[in-house]
Amino acid sequence: PNAITDALDSSKNTFELFNNKLFNLMKYGSATESPAKYPMYQGRFVASGAYTNIYKPGDEAFNTSTNYWVGANNPQGEAVATQGLVDAKLTTGSDGISYLTQSNPTTGKKAYVPYFDKKFLTSNKFDNSELSLATVRENVSFPFRRVTNGGTTYYQFYSNEDTLRINSSGKVEYKGHKNTAEQVKDHHGNAGFFPYNTPEEGGTNAMNYGHGVKIEIPFLMTSDGKLNGKDIVFEFSGDDDVWVFIDGNLALDIGGSHGEIKGSINFADLTSTVDKVKDNTHAFATHSTTYLSPSNIFKKHKTLFNTELKQALSDTTKIHTLTFFYMERGMDVSNLKLNFNLPEPTKLTVSNSIKADNVNKTFKDETIAVANKDVFIFDIADKTLNKATSMEIKNKESIMFANEFNINDTIIVQESTIKDFNRILADLYTTNWVLKDASEEIAKADNSLVVDDNRASEDKTLKFANKNNTNSPVLTAAYTNVPKVGTFTIKTSLTEEYKKNNENYATDEFKYTVSYKNVFGGGSTETVYKGDYQVIDSEGNATTKTTTDGIIVSKADETIKIKNIPVKTILNITSNLTGNKKLSKVASTSNFTLNNDKTSATGAINKLCNEIKYTITDTTETVAPEKEVIATPEDTETDPTDDLHTLDKGSSNMTDGSDKKDNKTDD
Repeated sequence: PNAITDALDSSKNTFELFNNKLFNLMKYGSATESPAKYPMYQGRFVASGAYTNIYKPGDEAFNTSTNYWVGANNPQGEAVATQGLVDAKLTTGSDGISYLTQSNPTTGKKAYVPYFDKKFLTSNKFDNSELSLATVRENVSFPFRRVTNGGTTYYQFYSNEDTLRINSSGKVEYKGHKNTAEQVKDHHGNAGFFPYNTPEEGGTNAMNYGHGVKIEIPFLMTSDGKLNGKDIVFEFSGDDDVWVFIDGNLALDIGGSHGEIKGSINFADLTSTVDKVKDNTHAFATHSTTYLSPSNIFKKHKTLFNTELKQALSDTTKIHTLTFFYMERGMDVSNLKLNFNLPEPTKLTVSNSIKADNVNKTFKDETIAVANKDVFIFDIADKTLNKATSMEIKNKESIMFANEFNINDTIIVQESTIKDFNRILADLYTTNWVLKDASEEIAKADNSLVVDDNRASEDKTLKFANKNNTNSPVLTAAYTNVPKVGTFTIKTSLTEEYKKNNENYATDEFKYTVSYKNVFGGGSTETVYKGDYQVIDSEGNATTKTTTDGIIVSKADETIKIKNIPVKTILNITSNLTGNKKLSKVASTSNFTLNNDKTSATGAINKLCNEIKYTITDTTETVAPEKEVIATPEDTETDPTDDLHTLDKGSSNMTDGSDKKDNKTDD
């Protein structure tokens, strides 16, 4: 991009450098090493100069000076497609990306088609240059226009009417429909598909004729291949190569370097049709540059879907993927026309994640390990259709309902409980959710179990529609469960008797040993606490200290806090009194139990109140340690279970609530 100055010259152009690099890297000249039986090149060819090793008319053998260019690619005077240049199935790489491949039966080798292989294009450089062979733009949106015809939505892009451009940030800019000021024209003066050029560069040697597009389109399939009584279709017109795969199976093959040609897929009769297709037996055998005779060209060539593709499309509950590959090989024109009415899928995804960033780092790993075992029950219901189901979702899992609901239906989505009845959801987690469509946030709430969308007609429900109420709904209800935590507090005070008998009482240290077990209610064994604690003096100044052996040191009238301990964790605290120090009184919240001599206390952490207050005297004062209970404030936090609906629950699939035999209502 922005460096091409000779793209229209027939005997000297940028493609010369590119093709020679392909020839060497892909080993096109070797019958024993090349992974591709039929090499595919870019640009205009002549049998002279640098092209001597990659193109010779009339050659038939496969070696350094001869190859299958003519039979496999050249349109031989007509806009005729060459089928069979690529493999009939896509290959999924270790990166999860689907790749177009070519195989060579002679060598038994197979390779990604280089024009759609990011690694090949960006890691290899031109000879004597720092420039990579090509740039690759990923995760960009393609601007289809929506056109309604007889109640059916069609998606269109016509390069003679629609203009797009890749900007400097690598994003697609749609320049509008029939916006003549933004159209880029070829050297014949016709508006075309030139995503890397500007109107000012139109018709000049700066035109970039070497580019490609890979588009993945999700869609749903109907049982009869029709939508609103009309055949579901995918239609293409343009040049050059086009390959269309459905669920990884080749469905439309319009390969080769050719002028504008039409091809289509019909999902009602499960066929694909191409205007003109070579008789490969003749074309590959003769390698002739002369026009093919009419008997060697198949017109309106129709191909039936194979059994595997038919079987894949028979699943009307699955989201299918149409993968479209388009390659412009140059050098005179570039056009692309697409029209399709594939049913856009509706989706509701409910996801669950556990976020433990609030947990004290000493307990964090154990807390996550316990939380990962929790199975959360989610209830999903369509009140409009009277269907309901319950689903189990663990941390980092999601469930997706594809085409289960109708647009504008009233939906209930709620997290109801934890499968283990010994673990109570409201006691353990604070639950938050965010409702989004594909691009925008619709609603969110903290400390809530039920998705409440104010667009819906009823409280505690959501409207099955995107935020702008256009397009097929693609919604995500993303739940986050945050472990509840509490703060453990130790307070140390001294009797007046102690202060009177110990003039340096303000610097005296009082030690406590803290251990814990059963982190987040998970049953872990007891260990001493190693981590941070906070020391707060009588004036409220706080200092953070760290213990490596479970021993915590306090002075008179100081408060010790260990923060962000997951609830249900059991703490044991022991006062280590030495010398003349003696326990006078112990006060604790009701969740802690003291041993007989009152020096040790054990209790399970709750969210609000976890406190022990030790009052210390000395041996000159005769006193039996007494215990009192610190008043525990009421937990005024809203119980999210108040949000819960009572649902008719079916099986793991959405079920009709009217089927009372299999779906009894428990009120």
